[in-house]
Order: sequence, then C-alpha cells, then structure tokens
Amino acid sequence: MVVADVSGVNVRSRFTADVTNSQSIAEAVSTMDRVDHLILLVGTFVAGKVLEADVSYLHSAFDERIWAAVHVLRALGDKLAPDASITLISGALADRPNAYGVAVLAAASVAIESFGRGLALELAPRRVNTLSPGPIDTPILSKTLGDGRDSYVASLKQMLPLHRLGTAEKAGAAVVFLMTNGWMNGAVLNVDGASRLV
Repeated sequence: MVVADVSGVNVRSRFTADVTNSQSIAEAVSTMDRVDHLILLVGTFVAGKVLEADVSYLHSAFDERIWAAVHVLRALGDKLAPDASITLISGALADRPNAYGVAVLAAASVAIESFGRGLALELAPRRVNTLSPGPIDTPILSKTLGDGRDSYVASLKQMLPLHRLGTAEKAGAAVVFLMTNGWMNGAVLNVDGASRLV
C-alpha cells in the first residue's frame, strides 16, 4: 500500500504494508486518525494459463486485489471519514481478456468493478468508484515484458486508436477526478484511449 503525491491533494503520511497480510495492514494504518481519500492500487501482473500455472500463484490475482481491499477496509474501519472517497483500480482486461494466460487476472479485474458497486451501497454515504486503465507506460510494463517490451509496445501502438500508450499522469488525473467529484459514486471510469474497443 503506497500513497503517492498527487497535484492538489495533501498527502500527510506514507505507509507500506504487505497487502496480502491482514496483520501487516493493521500495523501500517494503526497510527492513522482519519482517512478522507483511499486509493487501492495494488496487484502484480498475474499471467498463467489455467491448465498450466501453479494454482497458488493464480490465487494471488484475487489475494492482491479483492482480499487486500477487504483487509484494508476492515483495518481502517471508522477511521474512514463519513464522506470519504474510495477509489479501486481494475484494468482493461475486465472488458478485453485475451488468450495469453490472463483469464484469472481478467476475472479479478471484473470482480473489483462489481466489488466497487457493492461497496458504494454498503459503505454509503462514503463514495466508491473504480478506475479501469488501459495500457499505461509505467515501470511495471517493462518488468512484465522484459526484453520483448519495445516490440510489443510498437505493435500495440499501431493497434490502439490513439497510437500511443497512456501515462501515469493521465491515470493520476482520473483518480483525482474520482476523488474530488462528489457526485461520482458506484462508477467505473475507463481511462484507456478506447483500447477496450479494439
């Protein structure tokens, strides 16, 4: 769980925790008094075919997303302000899975979106929204693709309607929008350059 600086948002503290460990999360948030905005941006790129990959590895797609969010929300409890905003992150795989070993990750992305809609009702009047980013040029892309990154990105750019990848700044601006627009609730905001359409 990492809190990052976002233009226009006052970040007072930073905490790090193993999001798959409820005790680690509880310790990390124990000194917090109040949380006005919570962004849950966690999860590694879990890729492995259902008939081939280690099942415990595939479990991590849900452990790092759904169960991590449950642990964080339970650890914070009443520390979440009555008018707090909560922003979850899913991903374009929710709309466009492929045949390259991402079926479980795609399922976890869809689950996050449904989870967000349910939480918008369960945690009301707190607001809960989900950001669904498309291909974003971040270090995790290079880590995931390794030496094949450049050729993959070049072919992807040709396929995308805007012929470019998104940036962390564009995704961050969308998060700030969800945090600050008090009428956004129970929504999924696609910030993907229309990649889900191709």
